[in-house]
Amino acid sequence: MPTAPPGSVGHQEYSHAAPPRQRIPWGWALGSLAVGLVLGGGTVSATWGISGALSSSGAATMQTALDTCGIATDNWSVDYPESGDSVTFDGVGLTSSDVYFDEVECFGTELGMPGHVTSEMEQTRALDGRRDASWSGFTVSWSYHPDDGMNAIFALSDER
Repeated sequence: MPTAPPGSVGHQEYSHAAPPRQRIPWGWALGSLAVGLVLGGGTVSATWGISGALSSSGAATMQTALDTCGIATDNWSVDYPESGDSVTFDGVGLTSSDVYFDEVECFGTELGMPGHVTSEMEQTRALDGRRDASWSGFTVSWSYHPDDGMNAIFALSDER
C-alpha cells in the first residue's frame, strides 16, 4: 500500500516531543489558598457556634418536655443532670415508681420522637435486651424487664 507524501491529505505526522512547560502563577495559587483557609476557618467557627447553640436549645427542649409532661426530677425514678444533656428514667411502670409509661411517651413526643419508636418501646420484651433509636438531634436507649420496669435514657445527639 503506497503512503502519501508529507503534507498531502491522509498523512499525519506525530511528534513525540514533550509539550512546553507552563508556568504556575504561584502568587495566585498561594493567595487563593490563604483566602480558602480564612473562609474555611470562619465556616468551622460558625459551625461550632451553631452546634453550641443547638446543644443549649436541646437542653431547653428536654426541660420543656419534662415540664409539659409534668415529670418531676426530684425523685429516684428520673435523673436530669445539671448538664442538661440527658434524662434517665428508671423502673417505669413499677408500682414503686413515680413515672408511668404515658409520661415517658409524652416526653418522647415532646422531643419529636417518631411514633414507631414509641411502639417499639411499648412492645419491648426482656428477651430483646437493650434497644436504641435516634432522630433529629436526640437518641434513646431502653430495656424492659418485668421485675425492673422499663429503663430509658434520652440524650442529645451530635447529629443536628
